[in-house]
Amino acid sequence: MHAAICAVGASPGLGFVHTGHALAFVHDIADLYKAEVSLPAAFDSVGGGRATESAVRRAVRDRVTDLRLLDRAISDIYHLLEDSTRLPVEDPESVDSNFPMLWADGADAGTPGGISGGTSYGLDHDL
Repeated sequence: MHAAICAVGASPGLGFVHTGHALAFVHDIADLYKAEVSLPAAFDSVGGGRATESAVRRAVRDRVTDLRLLDRAISDIYHLLEDSTRLPVEDPESVDSNFPMLWADGADAGTPGGISGGTSYGLDHDL
């Protein structure tokens, strides 16, 4: 979950339910999937006679992979943090919806003025 939160540019310490520590938002997002992932993995491991910590960890890993949980988490994080006041992009076809927009220096206040995130913009790039 930490990777998904960082991928969308959110703060791992943001926290809504869990507060007061550096990974509060990670715990909030993980709780969304606890009943679907970690609890069944733990009970299945114990029921199958594999009650070791490493067996449970592998079972959770397998569930996360099978459910494509990181993709879902990114989508859910965007949905949870959705800003209804965000200005529409003029050409939605030109924007990769998997990356957030970044504000560029010198953009007009009345336009989105964004550039695609997920790109390294060096000093030689004109923003």
